[in-house]
Amino acid sequence: MKNILFFTHYKNDHLSKPIYDSNDFIVKYFEPTIENLIECSQNNNPSRSLFISDNSSFLQIAFRLYNQTFDNFIYISGTGKNSPSLYDDYKVFINQRIQKNEHIDKRLYIIGDSKKIKINVEQQRIRGLDEIQSSIQEKIQKVYYYDNKYLITEYINFKYIIIVVDDSRSNPKNLNVQDIFYNLDVNLSNHMTHILALLNNSDIDERESALDKILNNINKFSKYEQEKFIIHFGLLVNTLANSLSNENIKTLLSSYLVHMNYFSTDMFNSLLEDVCNSNNLTPHNKYFLFWQYLRIDFVKPLEKKADQEFLWLLYKNVYKNFKSKLKDFNFIPKEQRNKDLIFIFTNQLLSELHAPTRMVLERAYSLKTEFNKQVLIINTAEVLTTRGLMPFYKWTMANKEERYSTINRIQYKDALIHAYQCDVEMPDENEMSNILNIVNEYKPYFIFSFGAGNVTCDLASNLVTTVSFPLTSNLAISESQIHIMRSNLTKKNLQFIEKVNVDLDSIIISQPQGEAKSKVSFKKEDFNLPSDKFLLSVIGNRLTEEITKEFISLLLETITCNTHIVFIGSFDNYSDYCEEFKNLNSNSTLLSFQENLFDVVKLFDLFVNPSRIGGGTGGFYTVMNGLPLITLDYGDVHTSTDGLFSVKTYSEMKEVIIKYATDNEFYKAQCKKSDELSMSRLSIKSEVSQILKDIESNKFFY
Repeated sequence: MKNILFFTHYKNDHLSKPIYDSNDFIVKYFEPTIENLIECSQNNNPSRSLFISDNSSFLQIAFRLYNQTFDNFIYISGTGKNSPSLYDDYKVFINQRIQKNEHIDKRLYIIGDSKKIKINVEQQRIRGLDEIQSSIQEKIQKVYYYDNKYLITEYINFKYIIIVVDDSRSNPKNLNVQDIFYNLDVNLSNHMTHILALLNNSDIDERESALDKILNNINKFSKYEQEKFIIHFGLLVNTLANSLSNENIKTLLSSYLVHMNYFSTDMFNSLLEDVCNSNNLTPHNKYFLFWQYLRIDFVKPLEKKADQEFLWLLYKNVYKNFKSKLKDFNFIPKEQRNKDLIFIFTNQLLSELHAPTRMVLERAYSLKTEFNKQVLIINTAEVLTTRGLMPFYKWTMANKEERYSTINRIQYKDALIHAYQCDVEMPDENEMSNILNIVNEYKPYFIFSFGAGNVTCDLASNLVTTVSFPLTSNLAISESQIHIMRSNLTKKNLQFIEKVNVDLDSIIISQPQGEAKSKVSFKKEDFNLPSDKFLLSVIGNRLTEEITKEFISLLLETITCNTHIVFIGSFDNYSDYCEEFKNLNSNSTLLSFQENLFDVVKLFDLFVNPSRIGGGTGGFYTVMNGLPLITLDYGDVHTSTDGLFSVKTYSEMKEVIIKYATDNEFYKAQCKKSDELSMSRLSIKSEVSQILKDIESNKFFY
């Protein structure tokens, strides 16, 4: 059933019943005012509403400004008073011709006389609403610019076009906040004014604290209010940056937007595309931004992540820029390379407690001790680089083990492994050239590139074959010739691989193996954990960003089944959640970072993985202990466990947690699955052996 939104000064059954079937429509009457127009665009399910008016001036304005918001527009002539003076501020939309870039393709339906319709639009006379045809058209965000004001009427996405409908740009005025946020309610406008005032605050900590408070308020807005705010804010960002030629302002405000609850995938894509296409940013600036946005994307919920191809495009832009600055090298055929020498590149190398570092060291150890390879680990230390640093809301820098810069070998287990760590802020062109010269001189058989976005390693792929080794379930962002994937390719994977122009034949499927040894024995009382509860573990280094209200709610809905929740890792806002959810504190425990995590995991009954890409270490240790887990059907944990413990939604997750806690036979069956899975994941040697064979047989190994 559709709504008829009838804008008229007369309400006495003015819309005669022969025009419409009363069983198919609900008629709602409104005074033809701009305020009512804006209100109806937000409510009344406008995409399933017919817009009807007997006021020709009002209808023409609405048709132009809200063309994509309402389903169809109908003008009924001869009865309503026009009152054009009521719309003086908007008369330009009647007097100026419709332009092609307005994307107005709908026809205007006329019942009666059309003499008062001035805008250049296709018209069709009808006698009843049954003659109206459905209209499908491309939706695009339109920003009208007139009388030195911006007017945003349709809130569709973050990609917008500016349509000038008069000559106001011939005499530009200094725009102020109220000009830009025309039609924006006072509350949102005040927030904008406050944010702009904070840009002049030189005390970064004070500024961030104030921005945090504003963000908390904005994140309480409704979805519609927040989307409207983000669109207006995006326009403001571009207006200020263009008028002041100040990319710092644009970067700071854009990075602030990303943290809003309703900053969507489309918006994120548009932002990354904007960074990629910028002529004002240096390659170092873009690389800094690539890493900051990659980190933010990693912890964002699935439905708000950027489409990965946009991160790839930004990285490719960075890579091409650095490649153009360095001298060309001739590619060394595999027959001329040292078959017993393998280089391993990584962006970060920390202690053995750091899962990605452990993954690098274990494979380096296996290559050296089990396959008699000479191995050199090169840490380019490019992850979350501060080179090209720009003002960025909540920017993060990487940890670095400075001692690796003063040694040339690393002790791991019973082996000494050659290693080199860049001691300058990367990417540095001189240091990159030095590393490329080392590759050129020593001619390794191939290079393992661990992780995403290692620009120095990708430059080395112009010398020898490089193999990308992902640290997550995603295909690593890389210019390598050969790519390792952690799971069999799905239809979605295939579509993505085509988008980023990776040859399907370059893909090797390999599930990472590993082992863990017990070092200490713990009891529940060592951590003040209840001995009579079914313990749910939630483990991670980024719980502050990854835990949501929805996830807390689902966990608390299981406590009637005797569950107790244990959070392990960095969870800075735990106390805030305890204040908001009154029964959380008494039904949960927060443990800090646990050095002997593998042994701590033995105390729990079920590992619960929130919506995230990561969580691999907690999931791996759970399986190695023969314990079950539950995860959504994407990300590292889902991939590493072959989907054996995956569900589609949080609602389903809650039901299965309850089944784990109350159905002992089901629990035992799932433990058996975990045991069997762990037995197939124990041999790093077999993993490396198969990878070596697959590399040598790959057509891109040349």
